[in-house]
Amino acid sequence: MNISIILASYDSGHFHGGCGQGPDALISGGLAEALKLAGHDVEVNDIGKVVEDEEEREIGTGFAVCNAVSGEVRMALDKKRFPIVLAGNCLTAAGAVAGAGADAIIWADQHGDLNTPETTTTGFLDGMALATVLGLCWRRMANQIPGFKPVDPSRSVLVNARDLDAAERELLEKLPIVRTECPDWKSAAQRLKADGARPVHM
Repeated sequence: MNISIILASYDSGHFHGGCGQGPDALISGGLAEALKLAGHDVEVNDIGKVVEDEEEREIGTGFAVCNAVSGEVRMALDKKRFPIVLAGNCLTAAGAVAGAGADAIIWADQHGDLNTPETTTTGFLDGMALATVLGLCWRRMANQIPGFKPVDPSRSVLVNARDLDAAERELLEKLPIVRTECPDWKSAAQRLKADGARPVHM
């Protein structure tokens, strides 16, 4: 397989801060080499810095990262390569979904990430990441991501979510989001495909 690993080394708007150190750590730990040894053709692309230090803001920078990731994913697919995005922020998935033109998503996370600016009690942007992908919040910002179209909640699967806020639980009772555990994610993916989903983002 031809693989493009895309690095987006941001966490909460900060370059190489916190979890933003994870992508480089995985590469330094030999991820690309391991994939090559398994017979894959691997290239590594880094979006680098998307804003200057003094302009780093969690919301603005988070969506700037999404814009850059969308472009990298689209370029990878245009070259017939399979994109793997390594990021420090859950929100980056909005960029990956946009670049891939995915109309279904499998979200594997202990948290639901289904809060909105109206329901969050922490203000944590990543806690609204899946809600953003589903078009439930930050619509104006998300619509500026090249290729972004919200995923229909009926084509989303939430895997292994255990730490849910009250507002997230209430939302899950209203929306047709499929909930499952890790061992069943493959059958959930097959169900999405059977329902006509094209690219499925995980």
